[in-house]
Amino acid sequence: MLTIGCKSETSTHQTIDISRIQQDSTLTQQNNTIVFNNLPKLSFRNFITTYKKPHTEEEFFLNTPISEFRIELLNYFTQEEQSKSILIKEVTWNYSQNENITAWYQKKNTSWVFIHKLIWDKTSEF
Repeated sequence: MLTIGCKSETSTHQTIDISRIQQDSTLTQQNNTIVFNNLPKLSFRNFITTYKKPHTEEEFFLNTPISEFRIELLNYFTQEEQSKSILIKEVTWNYSQNENITAWYQKKNTSWVFIHKLIWDKTSEF
């Protein structure tokens, strides 16, 4: 417990339960885990409609040079597919105070279909 107060004629003391703040932080992270576990189950449109809009969003073609950050995507495509102009959507959300989560989707017909997700430290450099 933390007590905050000031000296005055109408002095009031406010008590803040620090353990509650820590619990709330844990609950937020647990909620994020539950929410983001649904990424593979939903199309991009359904996910952002149901849960959260992303912090950043970018599209690129798979056959363009891929950075170290995106290299894992190659595990989900054959060499033949990697040479094609497959449109990929990369979206990132704030996952926790110290982490982001990025998900990649492939354009199939009129939908964005989940490929892969990565939780990474916000201080990471790629």
